[in-house]
Amino acid sequence: VARSYLQKAHDLRLAVPGISSVARLRRAEGLYVGPGFSRDFSAGFGLLLLGGFAIGPDRLRLSGLLTAPLGELFELEIAGELNEATEVAPWPASSGVVATLAAAVDGEDYRDQYWTSGGRVGLARRWDRTRARLSVAWESWESADLSADQIIDRSYRAVRTVDEGDVLGLALDAERLPESVLERVGGGTWGGRVEGAARDLGSDFDYVRASVRAAKFWPTRLWDIRVLVSAEGGALLGGRAPAQRLFAVGGRGTVRGYSFHSFVGDLYGSAAAEASRDMWYPFVTFAVFADLAWIGVEVDSNRRAVDVWNQQGDPAGPSRGPLVGVGGGVGLLFDILRVELARGLESRGIWELVIRARTRFWSWL
Repeated sequence: VARSYLQKAHDLRLAVPGISSVARLRRAEGLYVGPGFSRDFSAGFGLLLLGGFAIGPDRLRLSGLLTAPLGELFELEIAGELNEATEVAPWPASSGVVATLAAAVDGEDYRDQYWTSGGRVGLARRWDRTRARLSVAWESWESADLSADQIIDRSYRAVRTVDEGDVLGLALDAERLPESVLERVGGGTWGGRVEGAARDLGSDFDYVRASVRAAKFWPTRLWDIRVLVSAEGGALLGGRAPAQRLFAVGGRGTVRGYSFHSFVGDLYGSAAAEASRDMWYPFVTFAVFADLAWIGVEVDSNRRAVDVWNQQGDPAGPSRGPLVGVGGGVGLLFDILRVELARGLESRGIWELVIRARTRFWSWL
């Protein structure tokens, strides 16, 4: 649509990064609706504007991104946001559409969010399928409240409390994007982020947080079985780390077969292994998997952040040992839609039904 019919607009065009950027339902945001616009300028400059209104908390949300090329290798990014619903987890646990449907039906959106307002200046570079960004950001943080119950009457999970205040921080992001045909030719992908803030530089907090993840895919000749192995981990250090920089583990995204984000801490690691095979290509794919995770609180000063996290919702803490989950699933139509059943093998394990879209489509959803 953007490349054909709306080309008549030339300067200003509709921008829809994904379905959930226009409409979504979240525990903290209630019902969010809003349009987006983009404009390209000469010499490679670009402007993206997104805005909308969160019905429930009655908050206007605005964000903008200006990009400018710096030679052939680098790109300057200047961004600002007002009332952005930011996630605690370093990576999303589900696509946006699945989160909306789950919130409407089951009261769970697979998100832990808080409000962020501020600005960022960054320097980005992209080569081949790898991209990196170094940025400086100032943000003001505010806890969110449960708002979805004003839209649809459900039994919702409580919205977690976070530390409020201002932070001036430095961050380095890097990732390698997967091949579009990763499932057929094999290959790998990885990503990582290191960020930190210091009270000596005007921040209300003092911490360093690092997170990393990687995945490797092998198509084998043994009965045409495909193998996927993935792992991720993170660590949080600091004299006064905010609750929203803790890591949460449990359920989809980390270790399936446990209540979502029922464990929290400052040091964690998780891994997953999956074997899949087309049973009736391209309509039906069968898969089995096993997940493993551990999370702990290793820095005494971070126990204060755990106490803040537990002010709302069920108490969460370290896993006190490894968490193991196993299960199987059926993929439909090129394995785009996956239905899985998982069971946690430890004392707090549950039966969990996971319905998800293939990860490569999440940016559209």
